[in-house]
Amino acid sequence: MRLFWIINAVLFQLCWWSAALFTEYAVWIMSAILAIHLMLSPRKLDDLKVLPIAVVGICCDQLLIAVDVINVNQSFIPAWLVLLWVILAWSFNHSLVWLTLLKPWQVSITGGILGCVSYLAAINLGAISTSLSLTSFIIIDAILWSFLLPLFELIRRKFVPQKEDQYA
Repeated sequence: MRLFWIINAVLFQLCWWSAALFTEYAVWIMSAILAIHLMLSPRKLDDLKVLPIAVVGICCDQLLIAVDVINVNQSFIPAWLVLLWVILAWSFNHSLVWLTLLKPWQVSITGGILGCVSYLAAINLGAISTSLSLTSFIIIDAILWSFLLPLFELIRRKFVPQKEDQYA
């Protein structure tokens, strides 16, 4: 399926919005969406190979929860956030494959901006909160994501060989 990246982008957005707006039911909704992704994905094995990205993200968020940078009303990372990391990891093989066209410094800037915007939106929608001032949160999150996105792209390149038709 040459245009699966579009399906992946839609499924990622469905997961993100489910997590942000329906945290109480998000695990059920997201589990179904992830199952659909796996059924339709033309690169199932490659999707499994990038799961270390999710592990790194889960550990980072758990650390942010432990040091009270983000609050999720529990002391451990919620299941919906774990599932969000899984779909994000899989997106590196599909809808985020365009990151391979960027230089590392461009990936870093992209991460610093888009990662931060995503967390700010989650705060504004009430899925998460922070005890920090908005300025402090933005600085910490932007710095973190400016390192994470290039790291995630590096992990993807290490575990998944580049395919010639991936931009189709």
